Amino acid sequence: MTGAPRYQQRGIELMLDTLRRAQAPVDIVSFGSARPVAVAYNRAPDLLRERVRRVHLCAGAAPAGYLEWNVQLDVHAFVRLLRADLPLAVYPCATDKGAFDLGPHNTYWSLPNLAFVRDMAPPLQRYIEYAFLRSNRHDFLTVLDSPDPLGDMTPHYAGTHHLWETAVWTQVAGLRVAHVAAASPPLTGERGEDAASTKGWRILPKMGAPDGAPTVEEQLLPCRFEVRPDGQFRWEGLADSQHAVYSRANPTHYEQALREALPPWYRGFSGLLATG
Repeated sequence: MTGAPRYQQRGIELMLDTLRRAQAPVDIVSFGSARPVAVAYNRAPDLLRERVRRVHLCAGAAPAGYLEWNVQLDVHAFVRLLRADLPLAVYPCATDKGAFDLGPHNTYWSLPNLAFVRDMAPPLQRYIEYAFLRSNRHDFLTVLDSPDPLGDMTPHYAGTHHLWETAVWTQVAGLRVAHVAAASPPLTGERGEDAASTKGWRILPKMGAPDGAPTVEEQLLPCRFEVRPDGQFRWEGLADSQHAVYSRANPTHYEQALREALPPWYRGFSGLLATG
């Protein structure tokens, strides 16, 4: 990477500069290619060991048997991180059957549609439209203030939406999916219809769910990775390891709960924008 153009170095430089300035341990979340994190580690291994609380790597397949897309983007970088002396959690995107399969250690799930986006704050709708319609407008920040839709989103809202990153965000942000039995008090950030009826599955801070509330069982299991040069890996449980793999007890239940919990969570962002 030292011979790459300067603009390709900016993200790595920003990562290292952020770590140097950090006053507290930093979590790094990696989607897509693992190359930027692997290069940063190669350039400043001691800095990463000292300042990184954990690298959260969203890639791979568990069990082995499928060469997942994010791994293929840079197999060498993925292997480098799984063999690195760093606190690392792997969130496999696929199973041995593929990326659209529900398994106990991969993160995939789906929403039947995105109709709830129409209830979100207009700036958030514009952001989603800009991304889904693949707009090439250069004024992407001005787009957020546009009062009118950027185009017809009906096909995108009506179709199935595939997700892989919810698990890593709930883990890093200290959230959990819990079932709320009572309609009061309103949950933080929820307004309108969601504030009036909070009963059901909701995304909450780990310390914010009512005592005894049923929760979706998910965790990071300490383990030891054995990774092949082609990016296929296996793991086995190992107490006190600095490496971990994502686990969910019941993938079908996980999907059902999040289909109910995610829409009010996103509508809650609209409430925060209105009060901010």
